[in-house]
Amino acid sequence: MKTEVKDLFKTIQSRVPNLSKSHRRVADYIFSQYQRAAFMTASQLAKTLGLSEPTVVRFAQSLGYSGYAEFLRDLEEIIHGELTATDRFRLSVHAGRKRLLRPQEVISKEIENLRHLLEFFPTIEFFKVVKEIQIAQNIFIIGLRGSTHLAQYFGYFLRKVKRPVRTLSTGATTDFDELMDINSHTLVISIAFPRYPKMTVDLTQYAQQRGAKIVAITDTIFSPIAKLSDISLLVPIGLITLFDSYSAPLCLINVLVTEVGRRNTRRTKQLLDEFEQLAKEKYIFQTD
Repeated sequence: MKTEVKDLFKTIQSRVPNLSKSHRRVADYIFSQYQRAAFMTASQLAKTLGLSEPTVVRFAQSLGYSGYAEFLRDLEEIIHGELTATDRFRLSVHAGRKRLLRPQEVISKEIENLRHLLEFFPTIEFFKVVKEIQIAQNIFIIGLRGSTHLAQYFGYFLRKVKRPVRTLSTGATTDFDELMDINSHTLVISIAFPRYPKMTVDLTQYAQQRGAKIVAITDTIFSPIAKLSDISLLVPIGLITLFDSYSAPLCLINVLVTEVGRRNTRRTKQLLDEFEQLAKEKYIFQTD
């Protein structure tokens, strides 16, 4: 059992002597079935235990949470790195969902993650990262597997307001070659979410050893790339049965690029004009 799980359980265990009989039943289930409980709503957990939904909500509140949803988010974060896609699908079915989430429920989860990002926006860290992007002589963006599209999206749009920017998203050992000449004037932005790709961690560690400034875009301070970073931007992704939700990281990336562009309007206009000229000369876009 991982340290984060033990910490949460230690909190619950410390409250056990003061819990009611019903709340102890909830605590016992969380202890023994925490991976399954992470996929349950308050009503589903209540039905499983033969309790009322308000009883389950009050249990979460007795632990210091504002409600069950906040407690569930912590539980989700804990198990994120433990479960395979197969585990997540199996557990979601056992939780009472006999089919995949309805489209509206998936969209609702995405909205919830965006609201969480808005409510707990990492303002101080965000502006530190904007400054580091501004002053960096070279920028590398690392993102593999599930984070490949995030790295490519970030790199494509950041190049429109800042250069040079290179994206490492192949996972090939030649990515190490790309990092051989980096130094203290290089900024490496590493993107990784559970289950954190080992190559992303290895590339980030290599960049750190060569003196580059490291920014991590990840989900928790316990993330292996957060531990290697100088600045971490923590973003909620949430569990949606088979796959993670990346709407919040994409939104954060969009805001980063926008802010960098606003900070140097003259350079941004120059780069955008250059791109438009290129697009016109090479017929990049379809025109009637």
